Order: sequence, then structure tokens, then C-alpha cells
Amino acid sequence: MLCCIAAVLLAACHGNVDQDEKAALELSADCLTVPADGISEVTFNVTYGGEDVTSQSEIFCLTTGVALEGNVFTATESGRYTFVARYASLESERFDIEATAVSRFERNVCVMEFTGQWCSWCPDGAKLLQLLVSETYKGQAYALAFHNDDSMSIQAESDLKAVYGWTDYPSYLTDMRDCGSLSGSGCRMSIEKSLYETETHCGVAVSCVNDGGRCKAVAKIFSEKSMEYRMAAYLVEDKVVAEQTVSGNVKDEDYVHRHVVRMMLSSSVSGDALGTVNKDEEITRTYEFEPDPSWNMDNMTVVVLAIDDQGHVNNMNLCAVDGGNADYEKRK
Repeated sequence: MLCCIAAVLLAACHGNVDQDEKAALELSADCLTVPADGISEVTFNVTYGGEDVTSQSEIFCLTTGVALEGNVFTATESGRYTFVARYASLESERFDIEATAVSRFERNVCVMEFTGQWCSWCPDGAKLLQLLVSETYKGQAYALAFHNDDSMSIQAESDLKAVYGWTDYPSYLTDMRDCGSLSGSGCRMSIEKSLYETETHCGVAVSCVNDGGRCKAVAKIFSEKSMEYRMAAYLVEDKVVAEQTVSGNVKDEDYVHRHVVRMMLSSSVSGDALGTVNKDEEITRTYEFEPDPSWNMDNMTVVVLAIDDQGHVNNMNLCAVDGGNADYEKRK
């Protein structure tokens, strides 16, 4: 009887030791995501019973079927990579690392401002937005000002409002995704989300020539993944001097309005359908237009938006109307 009890206890103890040993081998990493740029690193660590055994362990990638040389992982292709650690006869639980796609193109963010000459709060919003696009995110974020119910209004403002439904003036719309009141930190946080959390998968190039007031803009999109795109294009005039309510009934007759959208060049605010643009394919569209002679050609730009299959601006670019040429912006 005593022998039987001892045998049962011994078997039970051996079972517990095996489970504890397996559970004790742990694989961890200093981060869970890594840019697939071939440079950024994930460093793994292996412990057994609380002791560091990294140097004596093999870290094996089940996704590629190859063991790491050491404990550092870099990726050149985006996707999920699954790893296990092996030490003696033990194997850890699986551990996943997400490698995020890295575009060859710089990302430009489009911030649409909704304002009006009648709006005494709008100058404060304009100052905030100008600070963001000219200093904080200079060369990364660009503003387009759509006016409501004044001498600079165009139909596109109403069309956008019908879709996004803001009620406050001034308001912002970042990359046709995030909308909010143009006050506080909301706009800045929205720009940062587009810059650092949104995947860029295309580049935009645009050039324009002016032939005696008749203008022709050539816009291009180069895609890094197969996707349905739309292209929206606008004519923008900067530094328009016109009346603005600045406080109560006080009006500034010489107020300088920034980034005024004068004309929509595409067929709608949702853009012209381009169909599916295949990976590593370029597609071109041409826009011909005649600016109003009263507008200042020297301060005018053509802005082109590449809109993805979610209806969001994935990238953008702009160039001067009179002889401008903005090529694809490659990552530095």
C-alpha cells in the first residue's frame, strides 16, 4: 500500500515539475511593433525560473522558419511574425511581433478649415491653425480654408458639411477623417494621429503651367499597394485681403485671409474615381481651369489629394499655379 501511494505521489510530482518548467521558460521583447525598415530592432529576452538564459537559448521565428542570430530581430516586410524560445528541451509559448509597413514617401497631412467673414471667433482659430502648419508641422501639414456664407464661399463647403456635419465655426477636418472645433488641442492631436499612426501607401506629384490665364495641372499618384483611389483637386489662394469680423460688430477691412479655397477642380469633394491602382503603378489626371482675373496668381496653388478606399486622404501635394512642379516627396 505504501509503495502504491509513493508511486502516485512521485508521478504527480513529476507532472507538476514538467508543467512548472515549461511555464517557467518565458520569451519577452522590448516592443511589440517595429517598422519594417530593415533598421529598427526588436530585442528579445529569455528567462527560465526568473534567471536570464538568453545567451544559451535559441529564438526561432515560426513565420520564416529561421532562427535568429542572437536575440535581435529586424524586418523588411510588413506582417505578423511569430517566435518561440528554445532552451534545453523546453519551448516557450508563442510570441508575436507586428512589423508595420514603411512607405518610401513622406506623409503630408491635409487640414481643412471651415470659417467665415461673419464669424468673430474664426480669426483665433485661423491663428492657431497657421501656427500648426507654419511652425509646429511646417512641411508636413497644409491648410485649406473653406468659407461659409460670405464672398469667398464655394459649393464644396456645403458639400463637405453635408457629409461631416460640423456645427461650430471655426472647425477643422483632418485628412477627411477627424472633425472638430478649431480650438484647444484637438487639431494638433489629429495631425499627429495622421502623421504617426496612419499608414502611408502612396505618393502624390503635381505640376502646373499658366498660359495667359488658362491653366493646366497634371496630377499623379504612385501606389505602393493595390487599392481603389479617388483624386480631389482644389485651387487655393493665400493672403486674400478682405473684410473680417474680429469682435462683436467690429470689422477689420484689411484682414488677411490664409489658404482660401477658390475653386474645386475635381468633380466632387469625394474626388474623381481612379479605379484600382495596382501596386507600383502610377496614374495621371489632368485639370484645366481659368482663375478669376481678380485673384492674385502669384499667391495661388493647386492642391491634390489622394483619397483611399476608406474615403480618407492618404497623402497630398501642392504646387504653384504659375510654373510649379512638386515631385514625389521621398522619405529621407
